Amino acid sequence: MTLSATSAAHGESGDARSPVRKQFVDRVFDGVDPFASYAASETVSKSLTDALPEGWGSDHPYFRDYIELIRPRRIVEIGTWLGGSAVHMGRLLRAAGLNDSCIICVDTWLGSSEHFLNAPERRTLKLTNGRATFYDDFMRNVVRHGLNDLIVPFSITSVAAAEVFREIEFAPDLIYVDGDHTSRGFRADLELYWDILRPGGVLIGDDFDWQEIHMNVLEFAFLQKVEFKAFDNKFAMRKPT
Repeated sequence: MTLSATSAAHGESGDARSPVRKQFVDRVFDGVDPFASYAASETVSKSLTDALPEGWGSDHPYFRDYIELIRPRRIVEIGTWLGGSAVHMGRLLRAAGLNDSCIICVDTWLGSSEHFLNAPERRTLKLTNGRATFYDDFMRNVVRHGLNDLIVPFSITSVAAAEVFREIEFAPDLIYVDGDHTSRGFRADLELYWDILRPGGVLIGDDFDWQEIHMNVLEFAFLQKVEFKAFDNKFAMRKPT
């Protein structure tokens, strides 16, 4: 089964308003929305007014620039953490009237090597029985901002997610890469997600000042013969049509 962006009409409410989101949920989650039980639970409803940190660098101008330019229906975010950038993109989609779009947030919500090697970062994982438990904070942030009809969490590795996207022919219009920051891990994400990005689509990446990322972007852009922009620690490149 493939995910066709034109198989449902616009203008309806809920998931019907976002056919791309509905088709993804139907295909990958057997039609069971990840937020269905969460948003209705009493524990969550009591905590929705609690202020939660959402990350950093989440409102960079590139998000607005490229959402306005390409008006994406399929956005994939690699590395979501507490949802700051996903929430920001969701608000931009709302403002642009793109309520039939969706954002797939790919993350294990289990932390990275950086977190386990550094005590201050490790504490942010909220370890319980040796396992990170901050996924609930991400879910709460999305619900608190009323964006659970646009955002879908996909709790899986970026490599496995890329295989799923390829198999179901889900070609993103916009991809935000902010996952593995090791040289090998970042390069794998860059290559895998550039491959599934639709022609004319845009890939935005974070932490361009990290040496591992900076050098990989320079080499990748040269090999692909594409130009990239870099500003305020973000980079962006558009796939030729």
